[in-house]
Amino acid sequence: MNKLEHRKMSCENLAQIADILERERGLNNKKLAEMLGVSDAVFNNWKMGKNYPDQFAMCQLHRLYGVTLDWIYCGNPSGLPQWIHQHLKLR
Repeated sequence: MNKLEHRKMSCENLAQIADILERERGLNNKKLAEMLGVSDAVFNNWKMGKNYPDQFAMCQLHRLYGVTLDWIYCGNPSGLPQWIHQHLKLR
């Protein structure tokens, strides 16, 4: 997988997490962005693949929601928290 493919996967995974958190925990993009320490415009650009989150933001996502960096960057679901894994299976 090349760098562009990794970037696309990370953005898709970030968008999936945001959708799940919005449904399950009532967190909208603005609140998620605030929790990650960025503006909602920056967060939306990440989700759409217009730019890429830095390592600090990815580590914050890991700390806040328990998703593995391996899943964020590579799409490996083995380390996802069970509650997220179940929602991804339902899709």
